[in-house]
Amino acid sequence: RVQPVAHASFDAWIKGYRPNENSSNTTMTYYSRGAVIAACLDAMIIKQTDGKKKLDDFLRSLYDNYYLKLNRGFTDKEFQESLEKFIGYDLDTFFNDYVYGTKVIDYKTIFAPIGVEAIYTGVEKPSFGASLSQSGNKLTVRSVRSNSSAETAGLSVNDEIIGCNGYRVDQRDFENMLSSMENGQELSILVSRDEVLLELKVVIMNYERPQYQFHLLDDSKTNYLKETWLKKD
Repeated sequence: RVQPVAHASFDAWIKGYRPNENSSNTTMTYYSRGAVIAACLDAMIIKQTDGKKKLDDFLRSLYDNYYLKLNRGFTDKEFQESLEKFIGYDLDTFFNDYVYGTKVIDYKTIFAPIGVEAIYTGVEKPSFGASLSQSGNKLTVRSVRSNSSAETAGLSVNDEIIGCNGYRVDQRDFENMLSSMENGQELSILVSRDEVLLELKVVIMNYERPQYQFHLLDDSKTNYLKETWLKKD
């Protein structure tokens, strides 16, 4: 929710392929998000043309109009204008919200007309908020999620976790302790940072990871659109 997919694509060679310990908090992958946006555009085109055309048809029109006729590619503006002409309505809101912005895509509105129901299934769960790595006897923090229990407690990347609640722990021991924690519970972690021992108090907080499930609807009014969307050709 901090980097638009357009920016992720633009910054690919200066950020995407040079990740650091904070990349998960500041960047996203245009591969998966771009594929999701493409699937949405496909559904929108199928709905608007009553199943007569798909995203593939639009991409072929771009190839014909720009490469074959003009012997060049196209700008971002030309892409949007071409898509608006192809689909038959203004797409400023869609692009501003989902391509150049970071709003959550309205999956239900986009996919319902072609017979696909999008259901939000994300639930809050107690979360520590840091990824760990065990190398030999050393348990190290690899990354810390923004606004997480771990960040609030002051845990940093490369901290070595030595003990928890008075016991020495390895990764399995520590993760077993975390799995039994509930929202609001507190634990004490002993860490080594640059050879200095620190005791951190961690209050476990709930975290909700966004998640959706898609169900195919059996509706005589939309079945033919759904079948068009699912075709491989």
